[in-house]
Amino acid sequence: MSEYKGLLKVIDAAKPLGTKALKDGTLLVAPAPHVAPQAWLHKVFPGLTDAELARLEKMLKREIPDDLHRFLKTMNGVSLFSESLDLYGLRKGGGRGIEAAWQPYSILTPNAEERPRDAGEEHFFFGAYGYDGSGLVLDCRTLRVTRCSRGTVKPLNTWECFDVMIEKEAERLSKLFDGQGRPKDPDAPTTPGPDGRGRKT
Repeated sequence: MSEYKGLLKVIDAAKPLGTKALKDGTLLVAPAPHVAPQAWLHKVFPGLTDAELARLEKMLKREIPDDLHRFLKTMNGVSLFSESLDLYGLRKGGGRGIEAAWQPYSILTPNAEERPRDAGEEHFFFGAYGYDGSGLVLDCRTLRVTRCSRGTVKPLNTWECFDVMIEKEAERLSKLFDGQGRPKDPDAPTTPGPDGRGRKT
């Protein structure tokens, strides 16, 4: 996972607050009782196997872009800073146990079930911000990532590629929270702004 050093650094910084490893490999990092009794600051889901990725592509009826394919082999999605930013993955079987609830948001939903009307074949949706529900989409032609409003692909911010986006956003979000995982300003938006924090379009 060396290519995601910035992301891992942010996650590792919160581990002294406490961790919990689930049977399926999911790692919960830093209890967040200020959010909810069972809340955690970060949730890291174990990477997908080649067979699982092939099954996901069959469900999507399309290939997963290389940058996201590589990420999903490393992490089947991740939730950062009490769902300030969620990157989607494959939701596996249900079940009734408490651990069955700890799964990523489905990457199928924005790509197949709730796809914006103005989305083209080149658009692949893979995440969203909890603050306002704005989404993240990768353009398969240019490899650029954009943040867009709900229900559209009209860009609000752009990054040159997926790797740059996740590194910069992990670093940016880390500056909005204190050492206990609490927001420094509870009223401040956690979405990116202009000037290098995601270039405003």
